[in-house]
Amino acid sequence: MSDPIANDPIAQQLYTTARGWIRGQTTVGPANIITFATMLMVAVQKLAKGRGVYKKELVLTVMRAAIENDVPFDSDADEQAVLQLVDTVVPAAIDGIKDLGTQLMTNPPNCFPCCK
Repeated sequence: MSDPIANDPIAQQLYTTARGWIRGQTTVGPANIITFATMLMVAVQKLAKGRGVYKKELVLTVMRAAIENDVPFDSDADEQAVLQLVDTVVPAAIDGIKDLGTQLMTNPPNCFPCCK
């Protein structure tokens, strides 16, 4: 089986970004997994225009690889718990963040009285 990151230059760039984010954290876990996903979503948006399903799968693939290869865990159980979040919670969070961004772009809020 081929490594999807090794065969995709965009995935390689995103993986480098993920590793940099991980190095700046004291831990990667439930408290910051959505922040991690959001950061990767912003990065992939700059790297790959359009192709929404590809970008979502790329974020999930890179997150899994970075967690498996670059995050030190105290136990295998801790690692598996975080990977379970990537598989269950993060896909829905990505969809929700994307939908919210689309809504804000099409219907910007009137936050400032002077802009009505």
